[in-house]
Amino acid sequence: MDITVIIQVAIGIIFVWIILASITSQIQEWVASILAWRASMLEATIAQLLSDPDLKDKVYNHPLIHGLFTNNGNRKPAGIPQDKFALILFEEVMNSGLNIGEAKTDFEKLKKSVEALKASDANGGLKNFATSLDTLLLGIEDKADDATQAITEARIRVEGWFNNSMERLGGAYRRRVQIVAIIVGMGVSIAFNVDSIAIANTLWNDPLVRQAVAAEASQLKAPDTQTGQPAPSIEDITKNAAKIKVLKLPVGWASENMPSDSSGWASKFFGILLSGMAAAQGSPYWFDLMRKLISRNPPVPAQPS
Repeated sequence: MDITVIIQVAIGIIFVWIILASITSQIQEWVASILAWRASMLEATIAQLLSDPDLKDKVYNHPLIHGLFTNNGNRKPAGIPQDKFALILFEEVMNSGLNIGEAKTDFEKLKKSVEALKASDANGGLKNFATSLDTLLLGIEDKADDATQAITEARIRVEGWFNNSMERLGGAYRRRVQIVAIIVGMGVSIAFNVDSIAIANTLWNDPLVRQAVAAEASQLKAPDTQTGQPAPSIEDITKNAAKIKVLKLPVGWASENMPSDSSGWASKFFGILLSGMAAAQGSPYWFDLMRKLISRNPPVPAQPS
């Protein structure tokens, strides 16, 4: 068995998967942007973190945060800097209007304001927030040498508290996006009848198609986030999708790609399922794998036109 043939078949399949993954990612980004998932999930996380809807609204209405709104101020931000979050919280707590008496330093004022909130007749959510903040401030006075170091340590702890919540938000967002990627990937594979098993059979049995696809795959460039190279545009995706037909791969619901018996339909079902799952993995993963395979594949001579 020729290892070069196996590598070229693998390159051809991955080439198709990259195009599928690019289309899937583009549709997925459109859906996430239209529904503003990140912004709505961030707002829900901050509301849970602060335990008080009024305090959450004050944070969002603060000029430092409101300046992050997009779409002429109608769309809430998808991310909030940790330092701004901590500063706004300290400002809101210290300006809560409660009688805290004399306070010599900002940290002492913050500490007394938190204690006053806990002892006040404020709603339960605000008291829960004050309790959480009071816990974060424990032991700072014993560790800090002066008031400046104390308020700095308090800010660092609140920022860490915020970042921990953002990490959980990131995990939840990735899980939601992955589910959508699987659904979209399956939908695209079904719409275009991208049967990975049929494609593999064609590549295995037709050396001209196999070599043409391998040569085309070697020309494909991956997006490079480090150099700022943009992700494939919809025009690029359309061109790449058109290449599949030009390369005579069995894609599309043409009569010649339709099974003639139940075993053929079973094979097509699993082939499309495989394509959909592959598309959900994202193109960067397949680009990396394809580069490794291409480095082991000898140059393919150009075919005469």
